[in-house]
Amino acid sequence: MANDSPSDTEHVARWLELLRAGGDPSLDAFCHELQGADRERVREACSAAQSAFELLHHLAGGDAPDLPVGSRLDEFELLEPLGKGGMGVVYRARQPSLDREVAVKVLLAGTIPSPHQIARFKTEALATARIDDPRIVKVYDVGEANGQCYLVMELVEGHSLHEELELLRDPSATTMLARPNDASGCRKLAGFFADIAEALQQVHEQGVLHRDIQPKNILIDRHGKPRVIDFGLARIVDQPGLTHSGEVVGTPCYMSPEQVRAERLEIDRRTDVYSLAVVVYEALVGERAFAGSTTEQVLARIMRVDPPRADRRNAAVPAALAIVCQKAMSKDLSERFDSIGEFAAELRRVERGEAIATRPLPWWRTGLHHLRGHRTTLLASGLAVVAAALLILLLAALDSSATVIVAADSHARATVICQRMDPLTWQPTSTERLGTSPLSCSLDLGQYRLWIVQGDAFAEQQLSVVTKGHEYRVPPIPLKTVDSVRSGMASIAAATFRYGHYNDRYFGHGEQQATVGDYLIDEAEVSNAEFRAYVLATGNKEPSLWPDDWETNWDSAWDDLPVAGTDYSMASSYAAWVGKRLPTSRERMYAATGPDDRVLPWRVDFDREEALARTTMGRVPVASGMWGPRWASYLLGVVPVRSMADGRSAFGLFHTLGNVCEWTETIHIELVDGLVHPVVTWRKAAEPFRDLDEDEYLTVRHMGAASDDTNFETIGFRCAKSLRPPIVP
Repeated sequence: MANDSPSDTEHVARWLELLRAGGDPSLDAFCHELQGADRERVREACSAAQSAFELLHHLAGGDAPDLPVGSRLDEFELLEPLGKGGMGVVYRARQPSLDREVAVKVLLAGTIPSPHQIARFKTEALATARIDDPRIVKVYDVGEANGQCYLVMELVEGHSLHEELELLRDPSATTMLARPNDASGCRKLAGFFADIAEALQQVHEQGVLHRDIQPKNILIDRHGKPRVIDFGLARIVDQPGLTHSGEVVGTPCYMSPEQVRAERLEIDRRTDVYSLAVVVYEALVGERAFAGSTTEQVLARIMRVDPPRADRRNAAVPAALAIVCQKAMSKDLSERFDSIGEFAAELRRVERGEAIATRPLPWWRTGLHHLRGHRTTLLASGLAVVAAALLILLLAALDSSATVIVAADSHARATVICQRMDPLTWQPTSTERLGTSPLSCSLDLGQYRLWIVQGDAFAEQQLSVVTKGHEYRVPPIPLKTVDSVRSGMASIAAATFRYGHYNDRYFGHGEQQATVGDYLIDEAEVSNAEFRAYVLATGNKEPSLWPDDWETNWDSAWDDLPVAGTDYSMASSYAAWVGKRLPTSRERMYAATGPDDRVLPWRVDFDREEALARTTMGRVPVASGMWGPRWASYLLGVVPVRSMADGRSAFGLFHTLGNVCEWTETIHIELVDGLVHPVVTWRKAAEPFRDLDEDEYLTVRHMGAASDDTNFETIGFRCAKSLRPPIVP
């Protein structure tokens, strides 16, 4: 029996005919009569066809031509061009019927709106015209003549905020606005932007949104007062092709995340709050919040990156102003000010030096947003799912105003750099210079790596900031150059590597990719002799595994065996003492498996029983059927740290498969009894999966977790060091 229902191609053809006819048709209404899977399939096909149609229409139109001086659009005589932007050319023009000069913007020829859109824009123009506020540039009319769509606006003598921000970046330039060089200048800027926010609130009350707040759409008149232009223009001029690689970045820098996602149902008055806050941020710190060489980079950062708070980019910015700006720039709509009037009120309080009502956003909001932006990764990685669940638990437990004081006074006049670490990847999400030691500063709750840099020498210190109001004092740390610690370490270049394809049957995560930077890592585990020298020199705690009489009854035969029975803090303290740090989980994984993700670091053909014998640390029975005393089991289960040369990894590391398990620097967060605790990951030397087929071998990628004060009789460590400190802009 023949199928009489239209094909997908016929549906698409009908939809394109509706688009060509104009009238702003609704795709949802078009697909309404279809059922279930057919509706979704046809809707997707029509949406793709519409994108192609709009792009071709735009490209065919080209840029609006520069019209000659003296030419006319209807009754308007064009006197001189005033400027050219992404949406068209603005002319000074004369309107003889009213004997006045106006500004006429000629839109791009490829973005001529439909009659329905023009009618809707006229409605919005009339709405703004009813507002008697000098801070709003009135739109008098919108029309079309000779194939050109144009706007008629009030003429303002002055220049754009975009030009003013460029002048503010030049210390020698004369500016209309106060410079953000001190608290007074920042408060004056808060007042300037409060004027804009108050004006936008009046327009919002008329049911009109701007949708394109950016410095070029804010004018500064001859008296230094703001004038907002182009209301409603973003609704009718929706430029396609914003993500073309290499395109010069303009308006996208100020788009809200919901605009980037093209979720029109979410675009409301809070979108203007966000965009204005991005402009405020740029004025305060002198740089755009989201910069990039391509539009793709900018849009990706808008979706995934939270810029440092303004007072951390510019120390002159009052904390209150930075907090207000941060709230307005929240990627989560529910975290922003509900109205731009609320934003304006807080800016006024800052201007007057009054206390603000806004509380700082908690650090875990950034982490949670990161999780939401990587749903695919979360589904692919069991560890990521666990981390996401733990972070979500924090929403109910942490005070949003929690901060801590960090003191770094190890070395006078050393540069202190702070990196916030991502809770899933343990990669830095932001880097900022805290200042010169000795110093005291405030950090939000989170996981950090601190760098103390003095010339070519530096130290790296992992810091878990988990208790609000607590003072974390960085102890004196030896600053070491890379060359002074290079002996006995393997040098590994930055790489993106794959992992997980060998042990997919066991873990079920599938093949994944990870990235590491340039670093050094110890060829061998830290030995008993090395750790004993550290304990004797510092008086710090000895490993739990050592005999009680280790100080007086030490056997030199134990010197070359790997230290075990350590907790995380013991391992990280030793690493700092020798001028190093612990390797991250990814660094340890890559150094062990090599660039080709080998299950066994040295070869594929091996004696299974001999390989299993390398993994018996802490599991060796002293007598048949029973596990022996800890120390006796340890002595039977380990070998010297630089033995079994045939087992070295592709990068020359000993015992990445056997001997002790190893602590890493990587830390996640969990909630225990309502309190925040760091959870430290560690790498097993190997795990025999005896239930697998004979051709499915051991793995070096199994990861466990423990509290940082837990010590395991089977866990030791090796150290790492970055090749260079981060570059801070």
